[in-house]
Amino acid sequence: MPETQVQEKPKILLVEDSKDQAFVVTYFLKQNDFNVDWCNSPRSALQTAMRENYELILLDVNLNASKDGFDLCQEFKSNPLTQDIPIIMLTARSKSQDRVNGLRLGADDYLTKPFNRDELLARIDTTLRRKKKLEFNDRYKELLENTDDIVLFLDEYGTIEHFNKKSENYFLTDQIKKNNVFLPELFESNFAATIENMLKRVREGNEVTGTSWKLKENFNNLKTVDVKLVPLHQGERIIGIGCILRDSTQREKAFEIYEKKTLELKKEVEYKSARLDEVQEKLIMSEKLAVMGELAAGVAHELRNPLNTISTSIYFLQKVLKSQNAKVDDHLKIILDEIQRAQGVISNLLDFARKSTNDRTEIDIIPILDQTLTLVKKELFVNDIVLKKNLIL
Repeated sequence: MPETQVQEKPKILLVEDSKDQAFVVTYFLKQNDFNVDWCNSPRSALQTAMRENYELILLDVNLNASKDGFDLCQEFKSNPLTQDIPIIMLTARSKSQDRVNGLRLGADDYLTKPFNRDELLARIDTTLRRKKKLEFNDRYKELLENTDDIVLFLDEYGTIEHFNKKSENYFLTDQIKKNNVFLPELFESNFAATIENMLKRVREGNEVTGTSWKLKENFNNLKTVDVKLVPLHQGERIIGIGCILRDSTQREKAFEIYEKKTLELKKEVEYKSARLDEVQEKLIMSEKLAVMGELAAGVAHELRNPLNTISTSIYFLQKVLKSQNAKVDDHLKIILDEIQRAQGVISNLLDFARKSTNDRTEIDIIPILDQTLTLVKKELFVNDIVLKKNLIL
């Protein structure tokens, strides 16, 4: 067997003056994975206990020496080097007073000979477990009491046994003491299966964590906690479970506010995006209208000039042909009406162009005037009208 495993075995000092009895007990304990040293006198026992690091002393009361087991127990408990070692006294005496004397001198347990071997193992196991818990409490007491976390000590099945002072600010600790509260009972029912699974994993030797667990009740404004479960070992054996609860209520509130703000921001972005799409559509439509306006203005100008020319020509023809043919006059009138209708369409196009764009363009009016004067030149000559042109640019 590897040396590291041998060192992990609990080390026991057996104080027994009977060689045969010592051999039997030593053999039995070694078969059950204990390291055992044997001393047959009070003096050697005290010296050995001061020199070695024992986890337990099995002390026979009836020692064949000047000092009996009671005297030696008192010396063990008065010596700073040995006073913390638990003692189980072994004796054939069955009087209750002997048992009381041993316990008053500092013995942790008392076993009457002849004893059942399984009972001896059970007493040793119980004493060592109690010693480990006391050592654990002494070692971490200051740390646990100064922490802001809630610390609960559970048995291996999840029942709350002990807790730190911080827990008293939140939980009804007297109720926990009296009712043996099971850890899942502190939380909402939908966490029960999760906690059972976590406890099972801890019993297998694993550390497990959970976040934002909701408590069944509002314990002094404590609503949600982060949970850490750790196995508590005695050698290779798990003797209990440590449970650390850290308040996560404020974090959860902040997260809820964050989610609310995120949703509000999302809605605002969606609204702004919709408005931006509308503006973009309007801009596109405006650009389209501007282009159409420019096109309408161009078409209107291109049509207006020939229509003016035609209109002027019709006017001249009416003057010339008025008295010769009534039917011709009717057709000329129809042409003029259509020209006026076309000019109305042109005016509408120009109005549309003016509404579609704010841009104004310059045109050269001189060619238009020259063209108009050319059309009426003959009529002016017939009627002895002299027109003088003086365009100032």
